[in-house]
Amino acid sequence: MMCKRCNLKNKRRRIPVVGGMTSWAALLGLVWMSMPVSAFTTGELEATNAVDAAFELVDKLGYTQSGTCELAALNSESNHIAKGRFFTAQCPGGRLFLKVDGQSHAEIFDAVIQLQEKMPTLSGSILQPLAEFSFRKGGGQLGHLIPRDYYSAYRWVEGVTLGDLLQNMHQSGFDAGRLAGLYRQLGRLVGAMHRAGLTEANKPLQQLRSRQVHSDLHPRNLMVTENDALVILDVDSFPAQGEEAFVHQAVVRDFPDFLLLRGHFVLDSPLSETLLAMLPEVSEALLGAYCQSLLGDDKAAACMSEIRELLIEDAYRYYELVVKYPRLFEKMAEKYPKLYGCLRESGAERGRPVIPVIVDRDELDRRLDAVFGPAFAGVCAAHSPVRLGG
Repeated sequence: MMCKRCNLKNKRRRIPVVGGMTSWAALLGLVWMSMPVSAFTTGELEATNAVDAAFELVDKLGYTQSGTCELAALNSESNHIAKGRFFTAQCPGGRLFLKVDGQSHAEIFDAVIQLQEKMPTLSGSILQPLAEFSFRKGGGQLGHLIPRDYYSAYRWVEGVTLGDLLQNMHQSGFDAGRLAGLYRQLGRLVGAMHRAGLTEANKPLQQLRSRQVHSDLHPRNLMVTENDALVILDVDSFPAQGEEAFVHQAVVRDFPDFLLLRGHFVLDSPLSETLLAMLPEVSEALLGAYCQSLLGDDKAAACMSEIRELLIEDAYRYYELVVKYPRLFEKMAEKYPKLYGCLRESGAERGRPVIPVIVDRDELDRRLDAVFGPAFAGVCAAHSPVRLGG
């Protein structure tokens, strides 16, 4: 990691001094604050490289009026982070998270700010974009031909991602009560967003479309603060003005990852029984809160039943995939042994991953019945056993 100190008033830099940060949680560390939405600012920067542009940006935002500001370039070992360019700016006026991107997201940011203004209760649950400024790398006579990069600035939040929290619980044990509280928040948040963007509210669930469907919601895009409040980190993946999506498709895409219905759920591993012990409470909290926020108390029960059926159908599709193509799953276990398997502790292959065994169909039926209840046995029975090879 690289870190530079700079007095932005005098444009004087100091030598690097800070060690590395490698996790998304360290990268985006934020304090959840319920605050009024600030004005969003756009503009252009004169700087011709990412570091100088970052210094210029925080100066323009007025965070350096009382003195020295420290800028740190953040690098991560996580694949989904290493592709981006991220900085933190610690200034007397506050701390910011800065992100460089090859395309502008100002239209999306504007839509998010309008959502926050329309629903102030959501303002503290979505990472707040403050500004987006463009700059060109390089200069000279041909500088005008270089495509622009875009710096976006956000308030800094302290916490750990939900993904990291779940991974930590893999080792320490799942706290069902805490997760139920977090997932109840998640259900309310997603349901409120979807409801705010509904195009026609009186249609059946699978015909409902919304203009507020986040396209990349997963555990590593959610921050859990020290007060167990949730904050959506990936603001870029909110829809632009006018974009619509079916809400049930978003639920089927996103909720299985939150409910851990992939990975250990279909494996013969010690963690599986631990999951089964906590998933009924957690899934009830998530689905109940989502349906109540989306459709109201009177329609919540029917909504929950329909979503349970959709999630069960998705679980079988996923199971059929890993049974038909087990090598794909084995590669995931080799790449992410902490998530999909465990490491050998002795012998010649010590440190190598143990390739997990996929459960049979009867065991999958039992697990789904344990999570979603015997009332959905008919959904399980409707799926014929998997046939290998086609």
